[in-house]
Amino acid sequence: IVIFIAGLVSTAWIYQSMPSGFIPAEDQGYLFLIVEAPPGVSLKYTENIGEQVTEIVQNMPNADQVLDHMAVASGFSFDGRNTNKAVGFVKLKAWEERPGPNNSVFGITQYLNKAFRQIDGARVVAANAPAVDGLSSYDGSEMFIQDRQLQGMKYLIDNVRKIIPEANKRPEIGAIFTPFTPDS
Repeated sequence: IVIFIAGLVSTAWIYQSMPSGFIPAEDQGYLFLIVEAPPGVSLKYTENIGEQVTEIVQNMPNADQVLDHMAVASGFSFDGRNTNKAVGFVKLKAWEERPGPNNSVFGITQYLNKAFRQIDGARVVAANAPAVDGLSSYDGSEMFIQDRQLQGMKYLIDNVRKIIPEANKRPEIGAIFTPFTPDS
């Protein structure tokens, strides 16, 4: 009976100490930048936003210590091509060259997402790479909203636009966004 109780206690301890996510996020040494300008803007407009993004990344604190190189491609995104979209890739230096939590991919994305709020005329998000390539476009959770009552696209879009601001008010969720742009 003692062995049985010890087994239960060790099972409870392992359950409490293991990460609660399916696959924990990792610092893989790079991150993504997702840019979405208003629908219908020119590619030049999006390129100007990309230049602002590049300037913010290159001027962040300790950029010389953490940043290896970066690139921003306007007109492309993970969900297709459009003049109002851009995607960026930021390669960080090796882990041993950037010690401390603020220099991890998590600290850097947190800093950049706050800094990107100053950009007017576009939504810019820094996102960690997924823990497993092909499992997701970004790190974190994905949620799919479906129109299971067959109310139509307008109904679906209106509900997504209601859900996102409400979800962003909850600190346990973090930041939520959708790459889907019905107006493009």
